[in-house]
Amino acid sequence: MSDENYEERFHELTTFVEDALTKVKSNEMPDLSNLDERVSGLCSDIEAADDETTARVQPMMAEMIGKLDELALALSEYQQKLQSDPES
Repeated sequence: MSDENYEERFHELTTFVEDALTKVKSNEMPDLSNLDERVSGLCSDIEAADDETTARVQPMMAEMIGKLDELALALSEYQQKLQSDPES
C-alpha cells in the first residue's frame, strides 16, 4: 500500500469527522455507522506499515484523533441537550 493511499485515507476520514462535527453542532445527528470500522482499519494498517511511513503519517493521525475527540465531546453535549430538553 502506498503512502499516498494512507494520506488520502486520513484526509477522507478527517473530512468525514469534520462534516459530522458540523452536523452535530447544527443539532443534526450524522450517520456514524461505519466510523469505528474505518478508524480501526486505518490504524491497523498503519501499525503494519514500515517505520518511515508511520513517522510520515503521525501528524495526520494526531489531527484525526483530535477531531475524533472534538466529535465525541460534541456528541456528548448533544445527547445531554436532548435529555434535558426533548422538545428541541
